[in-house]
Amino acid sequence: MHSYGVDTNWYTDTAATDHLTSQLDKLTTHEKYKGTDQIHTASGAGMNICNVGHAVIDTPTKPLHLNNILHVPPAQKSLVSVHRFSSDNHASLEYFPNHFLIKDLDTRKVLLQGRCRDGLYPLPSNSSWRGHLAPSSPLHLYGTIVWVIHHYRSFEN
Repeated sequence: MHSYGVDTNWYTDTAATDHLTSQLDKLTTHEKYKGTDQIHTASGAGMNICNVGHAVIDTPTKPLHLNNILHVPPAQKSLVSVHRFSSDNHASLEYFPNHFLIKDLDTRKVLLQGRCRDGLYPLPSNSSWRGHLAPSSPLHLYGTIVWVIHHYRSFEN
């Protein structure tokens, strides 16, 4: 976290259906979102989606992709959908009381590991991130329904 109070971490979230962030600078290249869908908090409040982008985490073994990240300016935390992350990267995430591991599904090799902080599992901030729009993967978000992020309420404070 930066000293000026903005939380720059990405938090893994097993209930999130999409990746999202309020910080457009996490996406060095992005595309304007043309749909009308919103992200809804557990309280029912709606938040507009402004842009969609992509980011890459460089690891010593292989790059890990965050595809179709939703840029939602009012969001309090940047969330990584565990399901989407696992599917897009053919990887598993294993959670333990004090840490977590991201492993390649084929080799079971650890690609990245992080610590539990205050009951949350942020991706390591010392990872090398590259944000960009994936030119080879079209955005399939227009006209779709974005599901409720069930425990977003816990991130609102």
